[in-house]
Amino acid sequence: MTHLAIAGGIYLLLALVLVFNHGAHQKSGSSAGGVTTDKLVADAVTSGKLVADSVQARNITALAVTADKLAANSVTTTKLNVTEDMTVALLNAHLR
Repeated sequence: MTHLAIAGGIYLLLALVLVFNHGAHQKSGSSAGGVTTDKLVADAVTSGKLVADSVQARNITALAVTADKLAANSVTTTKLNVTEDMTVALLNAHLR
């Protein structure tokens, strides 16, 4: 009887291993989430993609900081409209 129970257990384990192994092989095929040649080609780095995303001289020139841009955006006393009265008032407030 013991030999029959051991043999039955071994057959049951073997059956479970085969069932799970068969399921794993089915899932590893090219399913919807699998890696396919088409997906690899679509995601590949190509010279066209590199050129499209590259830093180009025209982009650098357009965004470069120039003396004209600095002068136009700089802070001046005229823009601040600082007067002597304002300066005295600020100093007095700070000294109190």
